[in-house]
Amino acid sequence: MNSETEIVSVLLIDEGSGATQPVIRVLSEAPEPRLEVQVVPSMAAAIDVLAVSSVDIVLLALRGELAAERVVALVAAAADDREIAHVERELARAVAELSDAQRIGRMGSWRADLDRGAWVWSPELFRLVGLAPSRDATAAPTLLEYVHPEDRERVEAALARARVGSPFELEARIIAADGAQRNLNVIGRPDPTHAGLVLGIAQDVTELRAVERALRGSRGELVAQRELLSGVLDHAPIGMAIAAPQGRFIRVNRALGEILGYVEWELLKLSFDDVIHPDDLNATRKAMRALLAGDLATLRAETRFRDRDGATIWGELSASLIQTQDGSPLHIIAQLADMTQRRRYEAELERLATHDPLTGLANHRLFHQRLGEEMATAVRHGRRLSVAILDLDHFKQINDRFGHVVGDHALIAVAERLTNVVREGELLARVGGEEFAWVLPDADAEGVFAAAERARLALSASELPPVGRLTISIGVATRDSLREASTLYERADAALYRAKHEGRDQTVSWDPSTSSVVRSAGADG
Repeated sequence: MNSETEIVSVLLIDEGSGATQPVIRVLSEAPEPRLEVQVVPSMAAAIDVLAVSSVDIVLLALRGELAAERVVALVAAAADDREIAHVERELARAVAELSDAQRIGRMGSWRADLDRGAWVWSPELFRLVGLAPSRDATAAPTLLEYVHPEDRERVEAALARARVGSPFELEARIIAADGAQRNLNVIGRPDPTHAGLVLGIAQDVTELRAVERALRGSRGELVAQRELLSGVLDHAPIGMAIAAPQGRFIRVNRALGEILGYVEWELLKLSFDDVIHPDDLNATRKAMRALLAGDLATLRAETRFRDRDGATIWGELSASLIQTQDGSPLHIIAQLADMTQRRRYEAELERLATHDPLTGLANHRLFHQRLGEEMATAVRHGRRLSVAILDLDHFKQINDRFGHVVGDHALIAVAERLTNVVREGELLARVGGEEFAWVLPDADAEGVFAAAERARLALSASELPPVGRLTISIGVATRDSLREASTLYERADAALYRAKHEGRDQTVSWDPSTSSVVRSAGADG
């Protein structure tokens, strides 16, 4: 946050919710702090922006469940919320690590809106084409501007196919801004959530191609080629190896040893089978056999490896076959880019998008996604399904009396107590400030009522210092013949309202046939 100008930068992710315009309108009308809002169409687009820009707050538009007039309060609260600040610091760290990984692997990422002709590049992609990475990444030139004229038609055709849903992978030459020619391996995939949007990466494989050309050279140039190969291997920023057709390592570079935690002489006693993760071994063996048989020109796969300590390493494996003059397999030349940090970063972004940062429970988005899936399963197979909505009683008084820090600790403790009564296959989520939701597959009316009572009694069984004894009101509903998840949720919410209205600290069941409610015996009001 810019404290001198009182400007808060907000990144709003709208994955087709339709809630963007009302949210922007309310944000723009907020008296203070002053907000600068940038809207992106997907989580992938958000990653690109975070990689090159400083953002104070990230918001996710949720198909209308979050009322627009509450967004300003959310932004104001976020400025002082230490939990969100911690998440933002972790995101900044992850973005920096991703940028370092791209620079080491000479791999840049890009996003192209082909309908508008707008491109976004990561800093490393600017470097690959000989441009300063300080340029505005959101106003990048098109990659086609630097593609070699002889390769431009192929790249244009691949982008056109990606625009209508076909991913691609190709190698193309570029002419960098300094006049140097480089070989890029370009991978692109369409964004399924936005027509015309294509995401991709581009890796500099110039040095690899130099190695391959050296290996295919004439015998008279063998000494010079070996010297070139040695220099390329020793100084390549990514892991490289030459292996026998059976997979045993013949030559490795230092970068490969650093990725896998071995020194060179240790790796020369091993083969691919010794370092590939057991769960990926069969698939990699099958691909290697296809490479040796000539059925596969180049092996490219994101594969798990195991380092010397047994830890899992995610790597982008590329392998090509070097043949003798009669076409027999001679050597396998492979390169390995460490993708572990990128994987961790993607996993963290996914967790932040689907989980509540305070309690660690599933959030509103993940709950309704799961509820929709369970409803589809229940309808298809004629199974039972129930929902419970839980709301802490008088929680505002706790915040007013003890402050939001104590209130946050109380919410964490409540989440822990409720989690203890949730069974395998069920999902508990925090869907609002002090409101929780619980989906119970295969539970009938009696089962969900009993589960809700266990939760209510577990919460109030003992006091929670310093706030004392907490109580909770619960509304439950059962699918019966319903086919819409939203209707089931609305019935549980209506039952919750009745529980609140009639005295709190009780469980109320919705009866779909009589529209009546049954109060639990432990109700005090």
